[in-house]
Amino acid sequence: MRDDLKKEFEKAITDKNRRDEEQHITAERKRTEAEQFQADWVDKISTVVRPALQEVVDQLLSPAGWQTRFVDTPPAAGLEVYKGNMTTAGGGRTRPNITFAPTPSGNKITVYIATPNLGQSTASLTVDEVTHDKIQEEALGFFKKLTST
Repeated sequence: MRDDLKKEFEKAITDKNRRDEEQHITAERKRTEAEQFQADWVDKISTVVRPALQEVVDQLLSPAGWQTRFVDTPPAAGLEVYKGNMTTAGGGRTRPNITFAPTPSGNKITVYIATPNLGQSTASLTVDEVTHDKIQEEALGFFKKLTST
């Protein structure tokens, strides 16, 4: 084989191997980031989301006669808030609620609310933005919409 052809074949093989290795490294990094995101989110549910919502329930909602129930359907977490037989806009037996759930891409947390007249996402947060105050702010926004109907 001519030397120049041999060198071109070897270069093509080397380039292909380098691209394959870069793709492998990128895929591994994304998998590791997704696993870390999941672990961080699970931790936030127990250390931030639930305690922040529990404080709202204990200090404000329960004393005012509102019924509540925590919704833990991993990887989502949230709170149902209602009086009497109140249900959401979709009908059925779903109670008004605020839910915090990872996006399908797994890099953000979406805040969903459902009231008797409304169902929508209201925010998209990074895990670092999920703080005690932010959870309570989102809960307040949900409750205002719930009570305005």
